Amino acid sequence: MQPFTLDELSQLSPEKAVANRFDISNLGKARWFLVVYALATAGGTIAASIGDHRRLAILVPNLVFALIFSFALRRWHLSRRSDEGVDRVLEPVRRLIVGHPRAAIVTLLVTLLQSTLLATLGLDGLIPLLVIAGYFVPPFRMRPVERLLIHGSLVLGLLLAALLGVAVAEKKTDVTGTVAAVVSNQFFALIVGLAASRRNRRDILGIFISAQESTKDQLRMRQELDYAREIQLAMLPSGCPPQGWLDICSVSWPATEVGGDYYDYFPLEGGRLAVVVGDVAGHGMASGLLLAGVRSCLTILATELDQPLAVLAKLNLMVQQTARRRKLVTLAIVVFDPVRRIATVANAGHPPVLLSNARGVSEVALPSLPLGTQLDPHFGLRELPLEDGDVLLLHSDGLYEGVDRFGEPYGLDRLAASLARVPRELEATAVRDALLADFSAFQGGAPQRDDLTFVVVRISADGPTG
Repeated sequence: MQPFTLDELSQLSPEKAVANRFDISNLGKARWFLVVYALATAGGTIAASIGDHRRLAILVPNLVFALIFSFALRRWHLSRRSDEGVDRVLEPVRRLIVGHPRAAIVTLLVTLLQSTLLATLGLDGLIPLLVIAGYFVPPFRMRPVERLLIHGSLVLGLLLAALLGVAVAEKKTDVTGTVAAVVSNQFFALIVGLAASRRNRRDILGIFISAQESTKDQLRMRQELDYAREIQLAMLPSGCPPQGWLDICSVSWPATEVGGDYYDYFPLEGGRLAVVVGDVAGHGMASGLLLAGVRSCLTILATELDQPLAVLAKLNLMVQQTARRRKLVTLAIVVFDPVRRIATVANAGHPPVLLSNARGVSEVALPSLPLGTQLDPHFGLRELPLEDGDVLLLHSDGLYEGVDRFGEPYGLDRLAASLARVPRELEATAVRDALLADFSAFQGGAPQRDDLTFVVVRISADGPTG
């Protein structure tokens, strides 16, 4: 009787759904019903101990039964919120009740009705209690056969007592009237209970059918998102093409099923390599679809990446014509030339590339517009001389805009300081791991709000590739 997962709810039968809701409702009602009953029984026990010791043998066990049952149900309510603090003594009872809720409720009501019958035999003053005892049952939701069993047990017990000559009332002339009153009220309570359960069942089925249809839609959407995620992850390179003088590694963590970050490597003529990092505003399906279009265009324009400004201009036109709603894309292209030992950085509104060299860490700031604006395109370009041991960090804004548990952003300054602490002789993988460790320590368990992507490129005469 725990909440169903989406997969379980989508395959749940209507009858099982109704039974589950009935069980939860019954156990919740039984808890408070037993509290009231235990108080009434306690009062009857006190009264019996003063004036009628014969009834103590009935009332005391009944009081104990009601108390155990009510406290076990209390433990059930607590265990639904937390598994901690469940009373060890009542745990077996709780498991028995929750494991067999229908049988538990039927047993409870039959026991209480029979106890009421035994406690009222021979006492005219308690006959009204016996007459209305059947109305304890209608608030509970159960099958017709279960209601017949409960009401029938009281009627059968009363008839059996009358046939065996047990004093049903103080005056024998009242026996027939008592039996008739109890039977008629039990029958009426049965009809009321059946009507209430039927109406409640209809309401539950209406809610269930609507919820199940919604669940199936959610599952279908989740499957489509999972498939889209697989396709998007397949777009990312599994590794960098071998570059003897470049040591490269990367990481990309989407914040949702489909992210808006992208990176790739494109080998060019003369041993050159173009590294691209992009970010579509936002994340999710719309961002992922636009990102797929950007990647496709980059693949087609790969041979032209030695002229990155021209490529950015063509991509800008594509984004303007593709995204009906204004959707911006930031992109950084870095072309590494092994002959001239330079890196040509082109930027379209993307966060600045960080360069770590012998002089420290600096930002390659190129003020520019992102792709997709309706303004005249303006993109930044700069050439950087490279030396062995230099490290370039291309990243999305998800890295420095990440926040800790108090909402404080990581920030570009903290990112630059983290990069500056990394020894320049370390390989690219070690640099990546150090940056991720520092970022994770800063977050302190705070949820990831945006896609996180960065590429580490270390200049090395014969460095490894990865």
